[in-house]
Amino acid sequence: MNANEDYAEIEVEGKRYILAKALASQLFTDYKELSVKKGIEYEGCEYEPLFSFYSKKKGENAFKVVCDDYVTLTDGTGIVHIAPAFGEDDARVGRRYSLAFVQLVGPDGKFIE
Repeated sequence: MNANEDYAEIEVEGKRYILAKALASQLFTDYKELSVKKGIEYEGCEYEPLFSFYSKKKGENAFKVVCDDYVTLTDGTGIVHIAPAFGEDDARVGRRYSLAFVQLVGPDGKFIE
């Protein structure tokens, strides 16, 4: 997340989402805004990983919200998924927050067990 931007928790058809407030109306037409917080207020919060088979890393500083200025509101949700094992920005932010180095893909390009 971008620490300085506003993020809204919204409800759409009984489901809750968190995204950049400025982008909510571009992604949803009918929603209820529940709260607004700065990105920095989410820093350190844990989240459920996209792949449940790798949730064993939960609690090892692997699935936490972090903040950096490279996250913009030009498109998408204003929230960027990072993978410290891949990409320059991802690695830099991962080191700054001491995130776990989760390697889900082997040298052959396939998911590891």
